[in-house]
Amino acid sequence: MLEKELEIKDKIKIYAIGPQKVIIEMVNFNDKITILKEKKRLKDKNLYIDSEMTKKERKIQKELSEIARDERKNKGSMVKIGFQKIAINNVMMKWDINERTLGPR
Repeated sequence: MLEKELEIKDKIKIYAIGPQKVIIEMVNFNDKITILKEKKRLKDKNLYIDSEMTKKERKIQKELSEIARDERKNKGSMVKIGFQKIAINNVMMKWDINERTLGPR
């Protein structure tokens, strides 16, 4: 499916880690960057791609997701989430690792 949708031509290694999750190892790093940039094309296919993260990074992204959910639901804000950053109503904030809070970017 990935070859067809994202036009991957190089070899990939696939490791199943659960019934609906897999790890895909790319031979070519440039293909990985291309896939991460083009992953938005897969939303309609019910297929999601994320770059592998450490436990600490996953915890930060979870916190940001909870903040985004609250902002959208309770305040009707427009929210976009990036890697360790969040934009709420076009105001970009970055996660401060030391303080464990959001701060201005």
